[in-house]
Amino acid sequence: MPITSVNGVKLNVVRTGRGDDVVLVHGLAASLAFWWFTVVPALRKSYLMTAFDLRGHGKSDMPPSGYSTTDGVSDLRALMEALDVGPVHLVGHSFGGEIALQMACRHPESVRSLTLADARIRSIQPVNRLDDWPRHDEIRQELSRAGINLEKDEQEAGQRILEGVARTGGAGMLHRLGGDSASSTRGFGAWGNRGSAQWLRLLSTTTARDDLCAAPGVSRNDIRQVRTPVLAVYGEWSPCLPSLRGLTRLLPDCRVAVAPRAGHFHPITRPATLVTALGGFLGGFDRADPTRPRQMRSVHGREVNGVPSARGRRTKAPWRS
Repeated sequence: MPITSVNGVKLNVVRTGRGDDVVLVHGLAASLAFWWFTVVPALRKSYLMTAFDLRGHGKSDMPPSGYSTTDGVSDLRALMEALDVGPVHLVGHSFGGEIALQMACRHPESVRSLTLADARIRSIQPVNRLDDWPRHDEIRQELSRAGINLEKDEQEAGQRILEGVARTGGAGMLHRLGGDSASSTRGFGAWGNRGSAQWLRLLSTTTARDDLCAAPGVSRNDIRQVRTPVLAVYGEWSPCLPSLRGLTRLLPDCRVAVAPRAGHFHPITRPATLVTALGGFLGGFDRADPTRPRQMRSVHGREVNGVPSARGRRTKAPWRS
């Protein structure tokens, strides 16, 4: 796999396919493998797919500092310049989605479209308490059985759970805690001893713990200014639904799809919704004019939690206010 040096850091990068550029940004404690078994094989016949390991993740370097979303945007922009790509269709999951959104806000000329998969946007959702999650009672019980106990007022439940699972469990448990019943570890690679040790080393030997809790990279007003077409794909049981609610209010051009009976890690546990929605979304762009999307095709048929998804009927929308 090729290594590309940006900002003094070596990043592990993989490119495959042909066509318009799609760049994929994974979330915390994952790697480019997050996309490799679902999104990449589904789209590489029509698009040139670029996936990379964030600094401190996968096979990329782990420097002592530089783990905020702003640092992530700097790395992403430098990587795009090194690869001579842009504007690109940008896809980000979780923390990677926050990086992707900030990229669209700060460098709109580089982003042709933006897809956010279960991204928690801190300016919209400043705290992430477990008691605010769907199915939080079930999750707290499983945490307790695993010996992971969170304070009721813990404001960074997601990150504390990642650390707790790294010490006590593996990807299967991580998926269940994210609301996904599927236990497949594909997409986290071998997120057992090796991946857990890497995540704990990142937290203990770098500034990542503080950097990840830094001030939001973009404000609500920044988000209001985004004119790039946006697709937001979230799990029905996601802990990040407040972010989805805010995005639909702030963004002038935001399409929504919800993965039914899925949580935070739906791109690898129940990938059909993301793959179908993303394929339709990207297929709506006019390749003869890279700056202009065609009339977008619908990405939905069913509605789950009151927003579009993949099949058939409407259900109650508890995340709407």
